[in-house]
Amino acid sequence: MNGESVLITDGEVHFAMAVLRSLGKQGIPITVASEDKEALAAYSRYCTDFVLYPSAKKNVAFFVKSLSEYVKRSKFEILIPLGDLTLWPISAARERFKPYVKFPFPSHSSIRRVFNKAETVKLAEEQDVPTPKTFHIRNISQLKRVSEKISYPAVIKPRFSWFWSRGKTTTRFNIRPEYVTSHRELLVKYLEIHEKCPFPMIQEYIPGQNYSVAVLCNDSKIKAYCFIKVHRAIPITGGNSTFRESVEPNFKMMRYVSKLMKALNWHGIAEV
Repeated sequence: MNGESVLITDGEVHFAMAVLRSLGKQGIPITVASEDKEALAAYSRYCTDFVLYPSAKKNVAFFVKSLSEYVKRSKFEILIPLGDLTLWPISAARERFKPYVKFPFPSHSSIRRVFNKAETVKLAEEQDVPTPKTFHIRNISQLKRVSEKISYPAVIKPRFSWFWSRGKTTTRFNIRPEYVTSHRELLVKYLEIHEKCPFPMIQEYIPGQNYSVAVLCNDSKIKAYCFIKVHRAIPITGGNSTFRESVEPNFKMMRYVSKLMKALNWHGIAEV
């Protein structure tokens, strides 16, 4: 990859710095793009250029138009979206970018499936990967029966983190998973979430230590991996990790991750 120029989006997010350092230390020219003129990554010594783009949260069509025109005028080899809000519209409009850059991510159908957490769970079930017992509500009339069937405590999870409507995000579903301890509480909390993000999942609660596996795939084959033990998260009941450490590989977990990557025909990075 030496000598190839790279464009990364979402220069305002903290992990953009990790991408910059990794590629920059190899002498690769990197242009940072962001909707924020004060993006942290723009001030890195590894940033060779910086460009602003319109917010994908406010007008996704304008974002795609502006970024695709910039890519067309420039001479980048690779475009790396770093956030969900840029990955989704770039992937959906990939035909506008493909003549000018390469993508380190899979097909849009694979991306669509992992953006929907319920579909990801279904895929895991199909591949015999262990998952919490999950109920997929398709009609509110099913809710009462499920509330009587599931064991408590239980967890209510939105299917999506972001949702676009009329060209912009209606909300970031900052609705964290809701933990409920009774039939009555489940009915109330489910309907509250359903109003904002229709038909969330209901899952059994499984206590224990939280682990994840980060991988780098080339056409569904895992080329690099890191096993992660999560010590702290915000909120503590489940969310983004704030204190984690790399640990020794667990090859039983790796087999499960490998099955998922192959089923998705995944390309690029992922964390399971």
